[in-house]
Parts: sequence; C-alpha cells; structure tokens
Amino acid sequence: MKSKKIFFVTNLQELYVLFKYLGNSLMIVLFVSIFGTALAVVNAYLTARNKNRFSHLIHFMSIISLAIPGIVLGLSYVIFHDLWNDSNIIFMERFLR
Repeated sequence: MKSKKIFFVTNLQELYVLFKYLGNSLMIVLFVSIFGTALAVVNAYLTARNKNRFSHLIHFMSIISLAIPGIVLGLSYVIFHDLWNDSNIIFMERFLR
C-alpha cells in the first residue's frame, strides 16, 4: 500500500517560492491584525468617552458588521435548504430510472 505524500519539495527553487508565499501571508496577517486592533481601540475609545450621534453611529456600524454575516448565512440556509433538498430528490429520481 502506497502512502500519499501531502507535501513534497523537489528542488530548492520550489522551497524558495514556498517561503516567499509564506512570508507574504505572514506580512498580510501582521498588517491586518495591527490595523484592525488600532481601529478597534479608536472605535472603543470614541464610543465609550463621547456620547453623541457620531459615537452612536460608529458603535452601530461596528455591531452591524458582526451581525450581518450571521444573518445572511442563516437566511440563505433557510431559503435554499428546501430548494437543495427538492433538487437533490429530483436528481436521485432521474439517476435511479
């Protein structure tokens, strides 16, 4: 029985490219995490210290960005669940004929 090799580098050029891609990914992660943390700190400071319409708008925008993806996933599951099951049944009936 042959075992599957998940990761195999044949030469040093492929290893260089692999580390280049890995370095690019880590740089993006570092930049986005620092930028996101700074934005969250500013957002928290503005909404906690200032009580005006602008701070309420910032707070609402930050909360809505967390809520919308869950709502979209939930609604798409509810809407397309029946469609997927019906089409799956129709496909199976055609396949079994």
